[in-house]
Amino acid sequence: MKKILLDTNCMGSKLSKGSQSSVETAKLRSQIKELKMKINGIEKALSKLKVQIELDKQAQFKQQFKM
Repeated sequence: MKKILLDTNCMGSKLSKGSQSSVETAKLRSQIKELKMKINGIEKALSKLKVQIELDKQAQFKQQFKM
């Protein structure tokens, strides 16, 4: 769950150093989570490709003996 930090100062001053680093940490955690999801998707796609390549090899092998 993301933490939302609001600047309650009407002058629009920057967030304190501690708050700023927690915002940066939250952003990095979000990016890490996003990258992990992308990696997981790539791994699944590679797995499917490996299966398809193996099936293609088997079909090609069977085709050679039919000739």
